[in-house]
Amino acid sequence: MWRVMHGVLLAAMLAVPLASVAAQEPSSDDVRKLDDAVQDVKTEALDLAAELRLLEQQLLYPPETRLTVSLAVDPNASVQPGSIEIRVDGVLAAQHVYTAREQDALRKGGVQTLYTGNVTAGAHELGVRVVGRLASGASFEDTQRYAFTKEADAATLGLTLVAGLSLVAGRGAADEPSFGEALFFAYQGKWFEALEQMNTELRQSRGLEEPERDTFWYQSVDASFSVGDFELNYRMDRHAARAIQAALKESTDEPFHN
Repeated sequence: MWRVMHGVLLAAMLAVPLASVAAQEPSSDDVRKLDDAVQDVKTEALDLAAELRLLEQQLLYPPETRLTVSLAVDPNASVQPGSIEIRVDGVLAAQHVYTAREQDALRKGGVQTLYTGNVTAGAHELGVRVVGRLASGASFEDTQRYAFTKEADAATLGLTLVAGLSLVAGRGAADEPSFGEALFFAYQGKWFEALEQMNTELRQSRGLEEPERDTFWYQSVDASFSVGDFELNYRMDRHAARAIQAALKESTDEPFHN
């Protein structure tokens, strides 16, 4: 998805007429106008990505069958994953080999979505195998199985790699992966993907009749502020200022303002 969006962004930037400024030294006003145009293109690309992501969720992974499995690393765990394998009812569903940047993002508090798919309502089993290294450099391997029941709503299974080389289901940040997934991308410097994830969740939360029933709603102010932070890193300073100002207006917490 993000590669397509980057392609759209690049094509739009190349389409901006530059012949008029190539013949003479561009003024600061010309540079500002071009920068504004690029920011507008980035905004359109991010809006399109968020719309496509929501449409994909609705069509491919409806709530009544959707299963999401995510991974976090306990901040006190002196371990790092090297690879992980997910099986649903004995069938291989996902596998991943970690880069150094991904390991660092997990260590800082990012949450990785390992798998999104469809399962029928009823009893199921999740199998997880993780291979990694200890702080001492020694390797480890851990295999766990978890029984779970799929209800009518979308199911999220959060896995946390904790000290003692254990995987714990339904514990910690991985229980609510939306904000953590955006941080997982941000800690790797993947600002487009981080913004796409955050914008998608904010749109979805604001579109609910009872947003307070969505756990992401309680993180909305922090999320809105983070959007501004991500936009600054993605060189969208004009939009970042609006996002940060809006977040400050929403929050009445004095420490947050300070």
